[in-house]
Amino acid sequence: MQNSATSLRPCDVWGELTLTSDIGEILVTAENDRVSVVLPSLYEARFSQISEAFDLHHNVVRLAHQICRTMDVQVVILLSGREIAVLGRGSIPGLISKSLSIDPLQIKLFPLLAALLDDKAAQIKRKLSRGS
Repeated sequence: MQNSATSLRPCDVWGELTLTSDIGEILVTAENDRVSVVLPSLYEARFSQISEAFDLHHNVVRLAHQICRTMDVQVVILLSGREIAVLGRGSIPGLISKSLSIDPLQIKLFPLLAALLDDKAAQIKRKLSRGS
């Protein structure tokens, strides 16, 4: 007889959802065992609202992580086309996550910095093109 806990299969998730709020449009897509959250431009959004959302962070992140691991699902957060954070299966939180008290969320520092620079460069280009 097989143990029911060992016979569980990973969860397959499919769908697409667009959320619109004060910070802009957030696209959530799910395919198989990977959920992607695409954030709007942080420079155009109100960064304080995003950081306020993370003030709920510690318990919510831990609960979301546990649910993702139980379902064998990975959630990735994208900004400017770059994967800046991972939650759930395969996430390895580091010093940044721990110091911000958002572990087990894995923050990818270099992709995050590159995305912020790309985002700022795009904002400057838009301003320059409007001024010409």
